[in-house]
Amino acid sequence: MVDLVEFRTKIFSGPDAYLYLNIGYFIAWFTRAELSITYLIAIVSKITDYEAVDVLTKGMDARVKVVCLRELCRKKGKPIGKDSNLGVRLAHFQEKLIPIRNDFAHNAPSESKTGIPRIYLWGLDRLPEIYPEFPNPSKGKPKEITYDELFHHSLWLNYFTDDLIEVQKALLKGQPPEIVNPRSTAPLKQPPNQPKSSRSAKPRKPEKK
Repeated sequence: MVDLVEFRTKIFSGPDAYLYLNIGYFIAWFTRAELSITYLIAIVSKITDYEAVDVLTKGMDARVKVVCLRELCRKKGKPIGKDSNLGVRLAHFQEKLIPIRNDFAHNAPSESKTGIPRIYLWGLDRLPEIYPEFPNPSKGKPKEITYDELFHHSLWLNYFTDDLIEVQKALLKGQPPEIVNPRSTAPLKQPPNQPKSSRSAKPRKPEKK
């Protein structure tokens, strides 16, 4: 029988540990932010039966929840301003962070062997030659994200979750849905201090378990 503790230690101290750590940190804070948005929907709707809220929102993805929150606030006479602190951050979450989360959910990650440390995301239309078990691998380029950029987004989600808690408290006090003292920075088109991409980098196939 497999010793799970020993096996887990081996995996998380192996060559793919940094890959798992960074993806896991991003997903952990993405889900916290999404859950905070779900709670905002409950507050605006004045629903305190949270089991019912869970059932009603279970089929919604994060994008639908953002749309739903905006519409509910509008109908309740507390619209979220497009250029407000909350508005611009919700837009950034919807337009930038949700697609990254979806990329990780629907593509296979691997780490670059050379060049700038980055993660490649492979789909069926972009299979590399390191997967010989698949016939006729595509020559298409994979999606990619550097570790620095991914951590930048993860940390932003961490702070954004704190901001959403501030909005929750404001709504519970009957105040408008706004972030007065944001911890998350105003969204940037590109994370700061990002090195230029190196196209010479090659992917490394994740270690088989």
